Amino acid sequence: MEWVEARYACTREGTKRKTNALNPHPCLKSNCQALLHVKKREDEKWFVHNFVKEHNHELSLENAYYFPCHRRIAAGVKHNITSLHAVGVKTSKIFTALAKKYRGYENIGFMEKDMRNLFDKERRLALEPGDANAMLKLFTSIQEVDPNFFYAMKLDEENRLKNVFWVDSKGRERL
Repeated sequence: MEWVEARYACTREGTKRKTNALNPHPCLKSNCQALLHVKKREDEKWFVHNFVKEHNHELSLENAYYFPCHRRIAAGVKHNITSLHAVGVKTSKIFTALAKKYRGYENIGFMEKDMRNLFDKERRLALEPGDANAMLKLFTSIQEVDPNFFYAMKLDEENRLKNVFWVDSKGRERL
């Protein structure tokens, strides 16, 4: 029988790594043993296999906004920041303005990194209908002239273009 399971541990699980770095990042690891370990039985029902409630450190709600489960970009805010970004306003400026509006970075509801991820995702998805087919036609026509031209296109589950790689004969000579 194959077990399906999930283990949720405190972010302070484990111990501080030894490093030779001149300015190491602060480490909050405290070997905390708090965890929830669940497993799925053959009858498809989940059960708690192990649960340790006690933490060996103080729990702080003031830093809860750092956790992904507490971070969401609301639809209205998403529209506004996307519009600002589209006209060239820098991400850091948008985030600073939001911090002023919401009276602190911790009150925004997401982090600057979440905004950058949103903008990156939108940039990647900026293909117009027919762009992928046009690219495929171009690559096949180049390959007819240059047999060493190589391309690979990866599609997602909905048959949308996810990744593209290509290299011409000059590029392959250098490899």
